Amino acid sequence: ALMVLPPMQDRLREQSADSLETSVDASRQDFQDVFDRLDKGKEPSQYDERFAAWQDEYQRELGTPAAALNQQSNARVMVLDDNLMPGDAIESPPGFLYDNEVFTPPPNGALRVALAAQQEQQPVTELTGDAVLVAIPYFTHGELTAVVLAERELTETAALVEQVRTRFLFAALVGLSIAALLAIALSSTLLRRLGRLRSAALRITDEGP
Repeated sequence: ALMVLPPMQDRLREQSADSLETSVDASRQDFQDVFDRLDKGKEPSQYDERFAAWQDEYQRELGTPAAALNQQSNARVMVLDDNLMPGDAIESPPGFLYDNEVFTPPPNGALRVALAAQQEQQPVTELTGDAVLVAIPYFTHGELTAVVLAERELTETAALVEQVRTRFLFAALVGLSIAALLAIALSSTLLRRLGRLRSAALRITDEGP
């Protein structure tokens, strides 16, 4: 029975990826509306004193659709702007302009997947060892403006597989215990019968037929 666990784990991981893709796709219009609204004005240069205020507005506007996506999918949501400037002024580019878990370092592979979506200008989904990453590029006026990346840990999948493995092992131990008890009972019965046959044989030998 344990042979089925690896395929089952793979199926669960793929289902989790499909579920996150569906949630991200459902939130597309909400993010698109934000990008369309913000990109109506000209983005200031990163050396312009207005750039910090522009970043702050960007992050505030992205908070609403990001919170909705997080609530629906339990995913971490990050946004990579086309200028690759991070939201934290003390960090060097490339970096995420928005992150709903700003005080936690980005997960492994997140920036790489987001940059891949930016370069290929198409959605990218990647399953890592313990997470699924979905990156969606967004366009305004026919040009790439940002990449929204959602990351969800696969701890629930791993926990479910471990629970199934534990139950399989428990069932196997119960089965072995029952088999051992039945074997002991059968062996006791057989030994008693063999004992009676031996006694009868000895009696016939002593007394004659």
